[in-house]
Amino acid sequence: MKKTGNEVMRVVGGREVHPINVRVGGFYRAPAKEELASLRDDLERAREFALETVRFTAGLDYPEFEQDYELVALSEPDAYAVEDGRLVSNRGLDIPVSEYEEHFVEEHVEWSNALHSRVIERGNYLVGPLARWALSGDRLPPLALEAAREAGLEQS
Repeated sequence: MKKTGNEVMRVVGGREVHPINVRVGGFYRAPAKEELASLRDDLERAREFALETVRFTAGLDYPEFEQDYELVALSEPDAYAVEDGRLVSNRGLDIPVSEYEEHFVEEHVEWSNALHSRVIERGNYLVGPLARWALSGDRLPPLALEAAREAGLEQS
């Protein structure tokens, strides 16, 4: 899967790591149809490996653990949002991205070079795949949704 992902990055991004072909508004050069077509077999094989990986990890034993997190992600009514949409949370947040600074604060902490963001008057939150699954997993593409359900994942 990683090798295929690297090849996709090379074809689309210009190189495997730190792509150089991406620019604001698109790409410096669109891949040729033949370049994209050459990825097809590897992508189909990687999809099968991914599905096998889901089945394998679903069979592992995990300890029961529940934590009360605020989950924040983009959301669109008819799609599994990863780049557009409104900011929503499992605690009722539902705002346009343009209102981010009215609801979140970013602060420097002494022990990190990264800014740390929190919901104003509520605290820390989580983003990423877990948040997207919890907030809009029902809008995944059908194959991914079927794999998640077969693995026993449930939305809360």
